Amino acid sequence: MKKLLSVFVICALLVACTDSKRPVPPGERLAVKNTAAAEIQKASTHVEVGKTVSDFNWSQNNGNAKNLMPHGQLSDSPQVVWKQSVGKGITDNHLLLPEPVVHYGIVYALDSAFRLSAVRAKDGQLMWQTALPVSEDLGLASIGLAADSNAVYAVGGNGMIYAVDFEGKILWQKNTNSILRSAPTIEKGVLYVLSGNNELFALDSLNGEEIWRYQNLSTMTNLLGMGQPAVSNGVLVVPFSSGEIIAFDAKTGVMLWSDALLSARTFNKIQDISHVLAAPVIEGNTVYLVGNAQKTGAYDLRTGTSKYVQNIGGTSTPVVSGNALFLITSRNTLAALEKSTGRLLWEMPLESKEMKNIVWNGPVLAGHRLIVVSNKGNIVLFDAETGEIKQTIQRDGFSNKPVLGDGKVILFSNNAELVAYQ
Repeated sequence: MKKLLSVFVICALLVACTDSKRPVPPGERLAVKNTAAAEIQKASTHVEVGKTVSDFNWSQNNGNAKNLMPHGQLSDSPQVVWKQSVGKGITDNHLLLPEPVVHYGIVYALDSAFRLSAVRAKDGQLMWQTALPVSEDLGLASIGLAADSNAVYAVGGNGMIYAVDFEGKILWQKNTNSILRSAPTIEKGVLYVLSGNNELFALDSLNGEEIWRYQNLSTMTNLLGMGQPAVSNGVLVVPFSSGEIIAFDAKTGVMLWSDALLSARTFNKIQDISHVLAAPVIEGNTVYLVGNAQKTGAYDLRTGTSKYVQNIGGTSTPVVSGNALFLITSRNTLAALEKSTGRLLWEMPLESKEMKNIVWNGPVLAGHRLIVVSNKGNIVLFDAETGEIKQTIQRDGFSNKPVLGDGKVILFSNNAELVAYQ
């Protein structure tokens, strides 16, 4: 497994100073010489996160169609309350496990062989499993899930999309004849999904029929996967591997505006790749974007007018809460930015002498703590206000971030085991 995880890390990359009046969080501080972060002005404010909430569904990647992750609840000393194995984990031939979803008290998860499982969030009871047809030799069989009031939608890397009812029966299937690479986004009866060659599909969630599609320019060198679109108030914002961001009329597919997260100054070959793998996050009339090529910005949702762009980047979808934007950066740090200006609030390293060559996923926000996990099984909880490490846990490896639901933090390990903390 260690050898496999090392291979996965390589594939995931190539496929494509604080206010003097404030207490200094413990931990190694970062040198800023010759780094992109040196150009980021420090914010004069402190982090303030939004209130915790409990009444929500994590019904698609990043929680909802806006990719605006909620601030969940979590006890001061979280403990494992249940575990449930749901099938086949990561192997030499099956390289990815997608993020589960939590919909009205049920956790839905895809194993690496494209088997859909329903698990009761309350106690981890396995309710049912359905094997969805997929090519056995497909390295990325399972891509992602979403759910609404009608069905659970499963996207396969072979171009197939399935709608499954809440008892495990297939309602419809759609062959897009394309290599799909994004988890689906669903809003107002329309399912949006991206292919690996930058083709965007808008499908009717009731029957899978195509409503409209858009083809962006293909790129030769990409990261592994695609960031899923975000939609709010009739505007669909889509990230492409070219580094381009395009906003569409969600209903008609008419282009509203476009921009690009490109940088003339990067610090390694990975950062030279313009791919926008992090999903856009919409809050109110602002869309927040994080690009791999050392760019993070805020834009007007309707017009695309830039509010700011900062020289810091990453590949994980950020958490936006209160006055802050939290992200894992491409320099293997966890950073808090002032969401109104992009200025740096704090930044903490995710690597140390004991934890090198690790791929991190997250963050999610629960109980005023930011949670990140790694491919080597590290679970680290940071104080969201200060960046101080509050707790570390060691388990099996993870290839996706935790999800929130039913008052729990739910992780999906690389051996296809769901683990719930409360």
